[in-house]
Amino acid sequence: MSLAEEHFKRFFSDPEQVSYTPGEAQDILSGRPVRDEAKELIYAKMLRLGSILVADSLKIDRDSCQLVIRSLPDDESSASAVGFADGSFLIRVSHALLDAITSVSDMMMMFEHGVDSAQNAFTRHGRERQMQQTAMDLSAAMRAWIIMQRVTGTAQGLAFNLARADTIAAGEIALEALQLVLAHEIAHIALKHTQVAAESMISAGHIRQSESRELQADNLAVRMVTGQRPNLAADAGPMWGVFLALLAMELTESAIYIRRNSTHPLAWARWAVVEQMLGGGQSRAKPYQLAILASAVAALKLDEVFPASGWATVQRAQIIAARSMDLALLDQLLAAPIDQLVERAYATSSTRGREILTLMRQGSIAAALSALGAKERLVQAIADDRWAVKFFTIKNLIDSACTTDALNADASLYSVVGTRMVARVLTEENGGMRRHDG
Repeated sequence: MSLAEEHFKRFFSDPEQVSYTPGEAQDILSGRPVRDEAKELIYAKMLRLGSILVADSLKIDRDSCQLVIRSLPDDESSASAVGFADGSFLIRVSHALLDAITSVSDMMMMFEHGVDSAQNAFTRHGRERQMQQTAMDLSAAMRAWIIMQRVTGTAQGLAFNLARADTIAAGEIALEALQLVLAHEIAHIALKHTQVAAESMISAGHIRQSESRELQADNLAVRMVTGQRPNLAADAGPMWGVFLALLAMELTESAIYIRRNSTHPLAWARWAVVEQMLGGGQSRAKPYQLAILASAVAALKLDEVFPASGWATVQRAQIIAARSMDLALLDQLLAAPIDQLVERAYATSSTRGREILTLMRQGSIAAALSALGAKERLVQAIADDRWAVKFFTIKNLIDSACTTDALNADASLYSVVGTRMVARVLTEENGGMRRHDG
């Protein structure tokens, strides 16, 4: 048994071998909730398929015990590779990133149908209007995904109303994207970016990597998944996988964390470098990729309330299991000017609730978290800027305190506002948000 295997078995566990139905597999690929054990196993099989494709492209043993690839339900926003003294490696891919990859693949099917409708319009004006609506629909879908991750800690509950054929196609796209994720981590190994003992990962939290190393890994990973084809067009299947993998990682990072602890370039910058590597020329996909990136930029403006007209996407039932009214309300709490919301929270809080808000406003985050019932270990981890901090971790802590102590009559308002106040202090103390490694 390699040290990587030993480490995984010591701290984690393989998914339970359970049976699942074809319907559950389709539900996962379309974003619908399924049993946790079925989700674990299906994600493990996705990783296995992805790892086989990458192993074959590298001409390495599919079953080598020196390379352990597993999915984990928590703590990671994307993926990471850890090296061990015997030369073995553990690659960890989070459920959050796998959720993002499947959701983004579903969004691309929705986008493709919108593009088809635009191309079939009779007039130029009609085509332009349909493309604008398609871009708005895509942006709303991305924003809804971010909201669900921040507020509930998962994207389940946001599902896409796709036909079976579209779901299968989305699964194929997701597998292409997953290949890039795994190839990227294997590239870190090949480039000797992961020569760090497992103990340092455990004690210091996460491995820091420079932007230049990330771009080097992207370069090698792209060559792996494209089979060393230097002139592969940007609209080829493997390149769409690269594009969507980078987009999924960006959405995951922005949705989940209020502080990250490494320095990744933004997805759009990484894609620009990939395009340049491919020759930087035009392709049939270029206008659509630009439209997708513009939609993502709009969705990620988390300091601005999303346009109300965008939630019409939900009402048209292109996205199901998420009501537009709920999404609009949550978006207001997450993106409206914080000072106005703080005053609302003060007005409806109990005396103890106001005391905790005052501590947050004064920047006394440790004291506020302790007052909320946080364990000392969590308080120390949040104070340590080497550790990434999840939005939902803070929100869930405040939600629990609201349930126990009735801090505010409007628990949703109080927990989101409190989390945003903590986030503001943490990002100001650390010079802005930093990116989690992956």
